[in-house]
Amino acid sequence: MLMSMPGSRIFQMALAACLIAFLPPASTKAEEKQKSAAKPRANVVDDFESGLSLGTDRSGIPVGFIKFGDRGSVVRISATSTPPEGPGDAARENALRVDLNVQMWAGFAHFFQNDAADIWVSYDWSGFDALSFWLYGNNTGTALFVDVLDNRNRCSSVDDAERYVYNFKDDFSGWRLITVPFAGMVRKEVGNGAPKDGLNLSEVHGWAFGARSTGGPKTYYIDSVHLRSTSPHKKDAAIGAQQPDYPINELPMYGLCEKTADQKRADEKFIKQMTQRFQNRTDAADYFARVGWNAFYKGDRSLTIKRFNQAWLLNSKNQLALWGFAAISLDRGRVKEAAHYFRLAIDNGPENSNLRRDYEDTLRRLEKQP
Repeated sequence: MLMSMPGSRIFQMALAACLIAFLPPASTKAEEKQKSAAKPRANVVDDFESGLSLGTDRSGIPVGFIKFGDRGSVVRISATSTPPEGPGDAARENALRVDLNVQMWAGFAHFFQNDAADIWVSYDWSGFDALSFWLYGNNTGTALFVDVLDNRNRCSSVDDAERYVYNFKDDFSGWRLITVPFAGMVRKEVGNGAPKDGLNLSEVHGWAFGARSTGGPKTYYIDSVHLRSTSPHKKDAAIGAQQPDYPINELPMYGLCEKTADQKRADEKFIKQMTQRFQNRTDAADYFARVGWNAFYKGDRSLTIKRFNQAWLLNSKNQLALWGFAAISLDRGRVKEAAHYFRLAIDNGPENSNLRRDYEDTLRRLEKQP
């Protein structure tokens, strides 16, 4: 809500004063914090030592540990501190208990999430050639499977991760180390409009375990989910940093994505309303860019990028919004993209020594990257 009407003399004076006083930071220092891009341990996928996260991303997709299956099946999962004893590659303090009563197909999946469990993230597994985990079997002959959820379509707001499956049987009793070679997985069509570009492993969004027709209640235990490398040149591989899948309105310039008809109508309505409230689109863009920077200083990155996008929608040459895209990109560790937005900001506004210094600092960082 606007504090005063844009057409009033008081509002125009206040807006001008704010814009004169406003100065984006010479250095956001966000690249040093990297809050949403913390690296996991070298090859650990899940060890179930911290419970089972569950949330919903900003597009409404469940993230964390979720259950799936046909309507007649029952799935229960829980972290347990009292798993069955047996051999293993480490002391087994915690494990995942999986209770299944499957009519056709069912199981659970871990859709990788950020710490707040409100963003679906991916990891780069391309340095590895197998997934392994300890499984407590019942020797029932039940058909089991493991899925890897690979990349998604760009600008997606639905679960369209490409699935690859590895099938095996419950033909053993007690703990056994299961190794899933990525080369032995095959594409799994689930009708979700997923990409069809092969198992790239550079943007892995999760993994899943399930069963087909258990013939009654069965309980499995899973522990120590790791990635493994058998190739000598991959011996020092590590899981890549988190790569968040932000919704379209949290991507700079909306990711330049093709918008839906509803999104286009919403844009037109917003532009019309702001044009009526302000004297022109340029003033409206300045206002939203300023609100974005205020949110940036307060640490609300979600609100920040949304306001920068609205400013850009109103005026694609707004320097403060373009500068903001650069700051957000640095905050997310995307140095090359930041340099691009800095250049656009310089080209679309008055000369600013702080802006140019940020740009030059970013170019030096870019030169040091491998």
